Order: sequence, then C-alpha cells, then structure tokens
Amino acid sequence: MTHLVNVLICGIVKNVEDMIERNIECAMTIGEQCKNYKILLYESDSTDNTKTILANICQKNPHISVTLDTTNKTRENSDSWAYTEITGSDHPCRVETICHARNYIVHQINNTIYDEYDVVIWIDFDAQSFDTNGIVKSIKMVHENQIVLFANSRPYYDYYALRCRSYDHLFGPEILGEPFWSTINNELEFDSADDSDEMLFEVYSAFNGIGVYPKTAFNNNKYECIVNSQIEKVYKTLIKKHGYMGFETIMKNECSKFPKCYKDADNLCWKTNSGYDNVVICEHVAFHFLLYNEGYKMYINPNMIFTR
Repeated sequence: MTHLVNVLICGIVKNVEDMIERNIECAMTIGEQCKNYKILLYESDSTDNTKTILANICQKNPHISVTLDTTNKTRENSDSWAYTEITGSDHPCRVETICHARNYIVHQINNTIYDEYDVVIWIDFDAQSFDTNGIVKSIKMVHENQIVLFANSRPYYDYYALRCRSYDHLFGPEILGEPFWSTINNELEFDSADDSDEMLFEVYSAFNGIGVYPKTAFNNNKYECIVNSQIEKVYKTLIKKHGYMGFETIMKNECSKFPKCYKDADNLCWKTNSGYDNVVICEHVAFHFLLYNEGYKMYINPNMIFTR
C-alpha cells in the first residue's frame, strides 16, 4: 500500500470487448495499492459483448459497479443535434451523450456511501494501455496538494480538451469555429527533461485519457456540453490575462460554414462547430473551467502515460 487514500475509479465504456477485462485488471491494480477502492462504470449501449463481459466481472468482484445506459436521445429532448441541413446526418450530439453519462457517475460519487473517499480517477477504458505506476504517483500528489493531474501520451492527442497558454491552444472550436482544427499542433509534447515527478505543465483544461481529481472537485460541479455564461466569463478572464493570441478577428466574426452562432455584449462570436446545431463545448473544458473559478490548479503530468 503506497498511500492511505480511498479512491473512486470511474469510466464510460462502449464496445470495448477486446480490452475491457485487461483495463479493469489494471484499474484494480491501482485500487489495491490504496486503502480502499471502488470502480464505477457507465456502459453506453454497446452492441458487442461488452455488457456480457461486465456482467460476469461484476458477479465476481464487489469492488466494481456498472450502470447500463437506458437513455433515448431524440431531437426533442436534446440540447444539441447534428446540423442535418448542412452535414446531411441526423443523430444526437456525441458530447451531450458523454456529458449525460459522466454526470450520472458524478451523482453516484456524491452519494453518502462514498463520503470517506478522497480521490476520483477518470479513465478512458478503451485504452490500449495506461501506466498504473504513473497514476498511483499522481494519486499521492493530488491528495497531498489538492490539485488536478492529467495524462500525457507520445504523441499528445487530446486537443479538444486542451486549453493552455503554450502552443496556441488557449481557445477551442466553440469560439474559433472550424478553423480550430487547422490550428492543432500534431507535434505537441509535454515531456520533462529528466523524467522528474515534479515537472508538471500547468493548463486550464486537459484530459488525454486520464484525470486524477480531489473528490471535493465534484461536490458542487457537473459536466456541461453547451457554452453558458460561466464558460464565457472564464474565456474573457483568459483573454484579459493572455490576449487574443492572434485570433481576435476569427473570434469576433461569424462562421461561414455553420450560421447558428451568437454574439455577446463584448462582440465575441460563439460558434456552432463540429457539425452540431448549438454552441457545443468539450465536457472536460466546461468542467475544468468551473474548477478554475474555484481556484484549483491543473497540470499535465508527463510521466502518467496513456496510450490509445
């Protein structure tokens, strides 16, 4: 046992029959190095053998709890939908579906039966692999310092959730629109020179397959998928702090591809993006902006490796 911490290991799973058993075993390896642990999974309507595999695992292990998706997203009960008029597709917003699943688990996290737990670990269980030692070390750092740590990869891939001053990744498609995707730096690296555990990279949001949080981060916060006044406020704080970083014209102009944008009182144009008919934002960014408002410090840990 490396540290007297109770941990909740959480994830959303769909069509992961080829790797779910291996990744749950890795998650159990992490939990077994802590004082106590529980694995909370939300199964999102898989069409392969994922449900059967999870049912068998749960029967054998009381540390694992699985919730099966029973939602039925329609255009009428959704906040965002595919921009059918332009894209030709007709389906719910993927980010909204994920947001719903994450918030279901957040509701579980706040159940009184988990009051004695200290740290929450979100893991994408469709991983090819993830470094259990890096996660265990991150648990200790998060618990002792009340910070949030995110995974690294080589190369880094999760640009949609990333908001940082470096490498021109401060703004996302919710305000840059489709040009966001052409700004991505595919050679982005967060690597320390000496593999030191103390070498962390500060960000305003990230994820990259793993996030390790103090459980207190979930006391009053939930995931969102649509830009709201709180998100706008954080962005304006970041603009005041760092400037427009060369994107002022794009941020104040309407999108030529998806017309359902809106301008706020400061002439910033919030854009529908990625084929959806509302101003969608990555659920991680929305959640992490709430944490930023509460004073949490967030970092990428270059030695907590996640492989897709």
